[in-house]
Amino acid sequence: MKKILFFILASLVFNIACIANINAQDDRLDDFEFENEEIDASAGYFSLGLGVTGNLLFMNYDDINSKYLAPKSLKDFDGPLFPLGIEFFTALPHNLRLGVTYQNVSKLRDAEAAMEDTEAKLKYTSELSNNMTGVVFSYALLPFSSFAVAPGIGLNFGKMTLNNFTSPTSVEFGETTNYYNEQIKYSYWAVEPQLNIEYAVTSLLMLRLGVSYLIDFDNPFADNAWSINGGNAYNNVPSTMMPQGLNVKFGVFIGLFNY
Repeated sequence: MKKILFFILASLVFNIACIANINAQDDRLDDFEFENEEIDASAGYFSLGLGVTGNLLFMNYDDINSKYLAPKSLKDFDGPLFPLGIEFFTALPHNLRLGVTYQNVSKLRDAEAAMEDTEAKLKYTSELSNNMTGVVFSYALLPFSSFAVAPGIGLNFGKMTLNNFTSPTSVEFGETTNYYNEQIKYSYWAVEPQLNIEYAVTSLLMLRLGVSYLIDFDNPFADNAWSINGGNAYNNVPSTMMPQGLNVKFGVFIGLFNY
């Protein structure tokens, strides 16, 4: 992750330096005479950005709540997942763009119950986490100045983890606790058709609002796409537990935007 972030930042600094050098050379163009010629404005399209992104993923929690949370009287998971992340993108020829994304999120529920013959309490914890890395291919439509409409498709690799723990709130060293704990993992790929609307506030700052839909399928290269407690196969898991569905996207980017 640190190497990816370093590469992104280095690319951004390099491109800004190149543009600054070109602008400096432009200041000397007044020393020369040119014939007037019409220029196609669309040929000048360029964008390069690094930004912070947010998502509202409306996944289905029904099976997770009924099987893992309800038996322990935990409050249901509800509302959208709110992954935060980063994205770097750059323009390609013919208004095409290529981006690299990363996002991560976790959601926690816990509760305590009294135990007999001890001041410690029994604590139930369920934590749902998800992280996803991907690439995005898009095409920029430029309806008018400072605005871009960018339909595209994302190809992502992700891992979802559901931890379910039961333990006393206080345990002595060397003490054995006989409580069942489980960790469920899901390794997946996701296709993400999307549509983003972007507004270049200035040539260095851009705001984005978009919508997408995540469609998951099992990672074909994983020994067990669904696994439990250390990689053991977890079979017949309903598809409704996958982190997929409608996704609302937004972001703030810095870079070079000549919409």
